[in-house]
Amino acid sequence: MDIQHLYNALQNQERPLTPKTIKNVHGILHKALQQAVELGYLRSNPSDPCKLPRVEKHEIQPLDEAATKEFLKAIRGHRYEDIYLVTLFTGMREDEVLGLSWRHVDFVLGNIIIAQQLQYKRGRGEYIITSPKNSKRRTITPVLFVMDILRRVKV
Repeated sequence: MDIQHLYNALQNQERPLTPKTIKNVHGILHKALQQAVELGYLRSNPSDPCKLPRVEKHEIQPLDEAATKEFLKAIRGHRYEDIYLVTLFTGMREDEVLGLSWRHVDFVLGNIIIAQQLQYKRGRGEYIITSPKNSKRRTITPVLFVMDILRRVKV
């Protein structure tokens, strides 16, 4: 009951934590208590029966035609215009675009292989290259316009 009260308090405080964050707290606590069970300190994991708030996935709202035109106008001439254009027209995540390397761009076939991403590790204060979000490589075939941008940037 104490653990359930903790989760409820995290959700009902003045600045409530998101359901995803509460789920992460539960994951850490559950793992620690499971270790205590395996070592024989507890007979069962007291966090097992706890009810967690539902994590709702928000549907992505892509830019409509008017918003896309406005965005393109706003980035024209910006120093990161090429990165913005590649991101907009490929659907790659920010970390994936920033982790893109030339060995993953196939100009002959016109493909981009998403095989890594750039992540900032707050605790260490450094950037590292890691596998993609779901740890699976994927190949995308962007419009020729995007490949032309990448070709120009490489030169």
